[in-house]
Amino acid sequence: MSMLPLRALGFAEDVEIRGTICDQWRGGRRLVILFGESHRDRQMKRLNVSDALALVTAEVVGCVGTEVPLCDFESLTRGSLREWSEQLFATHGSDEGVLALLAERPPHWFGTFEFADALKVLRSELPVRCVEDPRLREEMKRIADAYCTAELLELPPPFPEYPKMGDHPHNVQREQAMVESLLEFWDGVAPASAAILNAGADHCLRLARRLREHDISYFIISHPRSPDPFSGATTHFPL
Repeated sequence: MSMLPLRALGFAEDVEIRGTICDQWRGGRRLVILFGESHRDRQMKRLNVSDALALVTAEVVGCVGTEVPLCDFESLTRGSLREWSEQLFATHGSDEGVLALLAERPPHWFGTFEFADALKVLRSELPVRCVEDPRLREEMKRIADAYCTAELLELPPPFPEYPKMGDHPHNVQREQAMVESLLEFWDGVAPASAAILNAGADHCLRLARRLREHDISYFIISHPRSPDPFSGATTHFPL
């Protein structure tokens, strides 16, 4: 457990979370809380959602940007999502009850458990948007595949001048676009509140540097990797 020292940044109260503050900078004009994840670790994502809910409930956070697209909900009407959310709360009673259902026995319409999708069900009125540029994401796949293949076959990096994939110029461009998209979204929906940015753990330190260049304070929150990251049912159940 960690206590986010938010009073020092002008918020009404500090907020206790389950994760660990692994890096921070508090000298900026606004605040972003970065939640890093392993995209395949369902339990890590579940803990991130729980911590995000604490920040939303405390009225610290007003919007959420995410690397992973909201594939399951962006095509739905707002009313339908709110209706489904109300049904789940009527049946399961609390944030933790609904969150456990979504992670372990998701209803048929929910799809794969993702941070942003879970937040939208739990707080249907919360502004949540994918801030990843879809073109840059698609173009990055070929580069990422080359690095993964080289690692698997124990070959030199495919781009010797960039031994780490994160330092490849295309990835740098991708992360810069992510921050700029978050800022545009944030300014439009909740400029007076803090924002959350959820991304792969490997992105977080570089994203934090980008935020600091914009004079934005940040906390990076982490959870340990799960011993069984794929735990939880994959079967979908009706309401």
